[in-house]
Amino acid sequence: MTTEAAATQPASPSAIQHAADASLAAIEACYDVFLTETPELNGHVLVRFDIEPTGVIDNAIVKSSTMRHPGLEGCLLSVVRGWQFSPSSDTIAVEYPFAFKPAATTTATTVTAPATPHTEPQTSRKPPRARPSKTFVFLVLFALILGLVLLLSVLQRSKRDADSE
Repeated sequence: MTTEAAATQPASPSAIQHAADASLAAIEACYDVFLTETPELNGHVLVRFDIEPTGVIDNAIVKSSTMRHPGLEGCLLSVVRGWQFSPSSDTIAVEYPFAFKPAATTTATTVTAPATPHTEPQTSRKPPRARPSKTFVFLVLFALILGLVLLLSVLQRSKRDADSE
């Protein structure tokens, strides 16, 4: 599930809140599925994720949870991984808390999230690995082929020497 409404916004606290609000129905659906199995299911889930410079979500994990329900937590992570934002220059680390509480009736649930999620540019993260240049790849392949040719030459010479004896 991609939250299209967030796709046009840069990764700011308000854009992250907008993405959460736009996917609230999917998050509530996750909760409702597991609430029918466990009617007392409630608590908090803190999700940690990175918004990459491309605007996609990466490294989404449950940082902490009072719910201890892998099914709900996995479903929540799936929804968060679908969020998209406009490209930016930095990777942004986000910690976003969700609170789950069954409503007084079984037909409605309450999912709350903060007005401003904790976000910070992640400067300590290693930059993406550079791809090797075509020249480097060519030289490595050339050295491998040359090594194989020399090995074959040595093997043929030793076979000839063994046959001549």
